[in-house]
Amino acid sequence: MTVHVIVRLPASDAQELTALVQSIHSDEDVEMVHPFDGATVAQVLVALSTATLPFFRIWANARVEARKGFVVVHDGRELRGYTADEVERIIRVVAPESQ
Repeated sequence: MTVHVIVRLPASDAQELTALVQSIHSDEDVEMVHPFDGATVAQVLVALSTATLPFFRIWANARVEARKGFVVVHDGRELRGYTADEVERIIRVVAPESQ
């Protein structure tokens, strides 16, 4: 099963997002968008499968450690300030078949 996730980072981290997309061999393009709050962000829709989810988890955990905070958006709900362990628990709930 494949789970589609929108990954959104500050515009200044667009290169990091491009590297993620290339690492999971996705052909999606990183786009610069303006959400309702008006800030410019880089975003991409990635398809996570059983093969790519572990890599995404490692990438997300490394970002959390480097920045000590993470935002998870699921079904339009934005969850802010989670630790690496909390992000892992959220991923398990969102995509339990991929474990």
